[in-house]
Amino acid sequence: MYSTVQPENHVIQLKLTNGIPPSKPSYGIDSPMGLCLSSILAPLYLYASLKGKFDAWDKLLAELPADVFELPALDVGCGRGMVLLKIAKYKGDAVSAGAGKTIYPVYGVDLFIKADQSGNSPKATYNNAASLGLLDQIVLHTADFTQLPFADDTMGLVTASLSIHNVAKESREKAIMEAARVLRPGGLLVVLELSGYANQYCRILKSLGWEKVGFQLAGRQVMFGAWPCQILRATKPTRTMNYCDMAT
Repeated sequence: MYSTVQPENHVIQLKLTNGIPPSKPSYGIDSPMGLCLSSILAPLYLYASLKGKFDAWDKLLAELPADVFELPALDVGCGRGMVLLKIAKYKGDAVSAGAGKTIYPVYGVDLFIKADQSGNSPKATYNNAASLGLLDQIVLHTADFTQLPFADDTMGLVTASLSIHNVAKESREKAIMEAARVLRPGGLLVVLELSGYANQYCRILKSLGWEKVGFQLAGRQVMFGAWPCQILRATKPTRTMNYCDMAT
């Protein structure tokens, strides 16, 4: 599963030290600075952050094949766990219905920067998972998007929600290529991102030889102030270009 030494799983460490979890999850606000800058459009920003993106991801995940949730999954930039725990819930349901099937966990990685999401921390994510009874379905690591600690072709699903644009401009291509690298052939990449960035991600994936790549506007419920969002969906082909191919 891992390409290097396995990084610390915060879930295991926090199980030893954490007290009673809260009764319900709390996910904070996306980029508090962005909220301040949205000025008179702040109500749109708050709706997108507190409600709209939740509804968008409910729809996105419900449209995926049920068997994808049996495979290892990765949420890139998991923050306090909104998408991570939606996937974990599907995995919990698959465990209940699986009659002995192996259901692999969902892995969440983040640098847990509070400027990207208020109150962002491994403990906040842990508490949200604990409040929902989903600790057994998740693995939580601190990791850089541009150097994912996972081996090639390991994940059946990779998601990212408003996270990759937070990477430095010169590193976003590497972040998308890392997400592509860890997906197994036939695996799915689903990204909700601020408008404009998804176009770049599509170009990168097509340069890798991916053909099933597309994006669309996410709709009015995900307007971060004046900034709409796009949804990227892509399927990794059974044979893709590698770094050597790109250099030739």
